[in-house]
Amino acid sequence: MRTTSIMVKSSGEKSNEIKLIEELGVSNISSNISDEIVAVHSPAVIAELVKRLRLEVSYYSPGVLRNEPCYAETLPVEAEFHDLGENAFAGFTIALNGDGTAELTDFEQNGEKKPGNLQAKVGKTYKTPIGRISLKPTLYYDKAKSEKIIVKRSGYAAAAQHFGSLISAALQPGTRNIIDITCVDNSIPRADNILRTIVSIYNENWVKNRNQVNISTNEFIRERIAVLESELGTVESNLASYKSAHRMVDVEQMATSAYDKENTALAEQQDIENKTYMIRYVRNYVKDPAHAKQLIPAGTGIDNSEIEAQIAEFNTKVLERTNLVSNSSEQNPLVADIDVTLKNLRSSIIKSLDNAETTLNSRLKIIQSSRDEAQNQISEAPQHQNHLLSIERQQKVKETLYLFLLQKREENELSQAFTAYNTQLIAAPWGSAAPAFPNEKRLILLAFAIGVALPAAYFIIKEMSDTKVRGRKDFENLTIPYVGELPLWRAPKGEKLEKEYNFVVKLHSRDITNEAYRVVRTNLEYMTGVEKNCKVIMLTSFNPGSGKTFITANLGASFAIRGSRVVCIDLDLRRGSLSEFVDKPSPGLTDYLSGKEDAFEHLIVRHSLNANADADNKDGDVPHLDFLPIGKIPPNPTELLYSPRLMSMMEALQQQYDYIFLDCPPVDIVADATIISHIVDITLFVIRSGLMDRSMLPELQKDYDDKKYNNMALLLNGTSAEHRYGYHRYGYGRYGYGRYGYGRYGYGKYGYGRYGYGYGHSKKKK
Repeated sequence: MRTTSIMVKSSGEKSNEIKLIEELGVSNISSNISDEIVAVHSPAVIAELVKRLRLEVSYYSPGVLRNEPCYAETLPVEAEFHDLGENAFAGFTIALNGDGTAELTDFEQNGEKKPGNLQAKVGKTYKTPIGRISLKPTLYYDKAKSEKIIVKRSGYAAAAQHFGSLISAALQPGTRNIIDITCVDNSIPRADNILRTIVSIYNENWVKNRNQVNISTNEFIRERIAVLESELGTVESNLASYKSAHRMVDVEQMATSAYDKENTALAEQQDIENKTYMIRYVRNYVKDPAHAKQLIPAGTGIDNSEIEAQIAEFNTKVLERTNLVSNSSEQNPLVADIDVTLKNLRSSIIKSLDNAETTLNSRLKIIQSSRDEAQNQISEAPQHQNHLLSIERQQKVKETLYLFLLQKREENELSQAFTAYNTQLIAAPWGSAAPAFPNEKRLILLAFAIGVALPAAYFIIKEMSDTKVRGRKDFENLTIPYVGELPLWRAPKGEKLEKEYNFVVKLHSRDITNEAYRVVRTNLEYMTGVEKNCKVIMLTSFNPGSGKTFITANLGASFAIRGSRVVCIDLDLRRGSLSEFVDKPSPGLTDYLSGKEDAFEHLIVRHSLNANADADNKDGDVPHLDFLPIGKIPPNPTELLYSPRLMSMMEALQQQYDYIFLDCPPVDIVADATIISHIVDITLFVIRSGLMDRSMLPELQKDYDDKKYNNMALLLNGTSAEHRYGYHRYGYGRYGYGRYGYGRYGYGKYGYGRYGYGYGHSKKKK
């Protein structure tokens, strides 16, 4: 491991270009030591390092345990690849013969072996299986020396990634601006060269960036001045165009003129509306038959000489007629002539009035349009004022910024380029020649820690990832009654099941499975009480595959062995798994519920346990277990469960049997169990160990609290020895199946005794 130290100089007084950039508010380029630490070994610096030192090609001298790197004094020749891409992998072996020649062998490209063996001279270029290669002697080449060198080319990207991982930079403890750059490499000369080159590249980049600031500042100011000149011209042009387009010199004067125009139009509109009203009044008066021979009002303000003349003529004729009638009678021929004249005059007056109203309406529309235009001008005046203020404001801002940039351009042109390096070398590359890796003590400690941590992590992860229900302990927070647990049942070794659906409960059998069913039976009897009426027990679950069908058949068999009359009904109308225990006869329950069968009694299958046992079989037959299979699987199972036949059938069966076991589908998947729940006495939820997730237990408790199902109880199925409480904890050992049955003083000669259910098994294996 080699280390070099550099001091990042204090910024002191900022250069003119830096001050200018900060005044412009474009960016704050003041640096800090953290930024310089990142910049020292940035990817760009490492990539340039690889290219300068040609680190993409590595050289090794074959060793006994590992190959030793060749660099500087230990490297006699260098290889140059002419035809490979930047990131291509390649390699070969150079065997120097000690006479100026070399043998090239073991060619490889991108992991693929290339056959070939080439005799070459140092200093020449040759065509090889991996492209043209030049062998160039270094300052340390000894023509008379024979040695073997392995050449590996990893490509620029891979080399940059590799050497970047070997280089680190950090602030030297106790200092504020001294950076320690460290390189961990298996070649000390190469590590020293890498550190010196990194410092050189960093300084060059820093100078380039500072010069770039000055250049960028000049370019930025020139561009902004050009843009502002264009924008200023555009703003002034927009201001003139806007005033010209809206024909305004002064916005306030334009608003005053529009206001006067609106008042004039309003007065004219009111005058026309008054005249229109009088025209309509006179026209209605003239049209009224009651006023046919009466005087028409004159001087109404219609302001139409033609109409006034017609009205005057009409009134003259009316007065003339009145005089004639008063001196003679209405049968006077002159009166009749005047009546005809009055009728014609009245028609002329009405027509003139209509024409006058039309003319006034036309004038009214023109005046209203003029008034609207004046109102629009009044309402738009503030908008025009705001728009003009906005344009003038932009003009002032751009003028100020334009003058500021002109001043700064002159200042920046007078500034000098800053070319001094930003760092000072404090310590040349130094370090111990002892290998940094591997550390023997650290490796032993790490191996010990891993040896302890891995097993612990395995068991912790296994325990944390196990979210399934495993044993009775998982039900500690539930208040639901618990009737027992059934062990995981497997066929005894050497025995083969003829079919999947077999009974494991047998007469006189004392294995752990039968005893477990007896415990569950006893607990259920305790729950149902001593009354003689039939008890309906429904078995359901949350998850398919919980074993409820298997338990239904065997639990029914356990009660039948006791002497109770039991019928097991297959109400899982979608699968009919329980019917498999009696080979799924047809017709069945669905035929009765759908009305195809008039009675259900002949559908019941009278089943006897161990009916085919031979004479030596001590289990015997149990004739009290019956099954009611489903028959054919229906297309409408839920609708069949609503059939009134189901209720009548259950009432009839309760007169014939002591226990009715119903095998139902899982809850929350289909509604069947909820539909059936109102006809049952006990709802037995079967929970399969290792299947149901513990997160479902609160849902189960909620159903119990809400009394969604009648007399809910839990039955744990499929427990293994490691999670079992009852049978596993105490076993069937010393005081087990013996002379006195369960326990030392258990079921047997002395009945329930001192230790209750026994604790072990004294039976010896044959």
